[in-house]
Amino acid sequence: MPYHDGKRLFTVLSLLLIGRTFMGRAAELLGLRIDELWSLMSQFGIKHSVLDEENIERTRYLYKNLYEKIVSNIVICSPIKAAGSC
Repeated sequence: MPYHDGKRLFTVLSLLLIGRTFMGRAAELLGLRIDELWSLMSQFGIKHSVLDEENIERTRYLYKNLYEKIVSNIVICSPIKAAGSC
């Protein structure tokens, strides 16, 4: 997918890659849908995570807490106990 304005594309991709804008806003600035921007970036070999370090850490923390809550609510029954006693 070619893009008609190389300077604009370079500027917006630069802003995106240094974290000064987000994927949706970058696509909007270029007049593209997000999937078109992903495709364009892929053609240039640009890999970009939608999560920054803060978001990754927050997500990891939330999943860890969720896991701990789930595990703490699991009741393990001993095979020695009578059926239905757990």
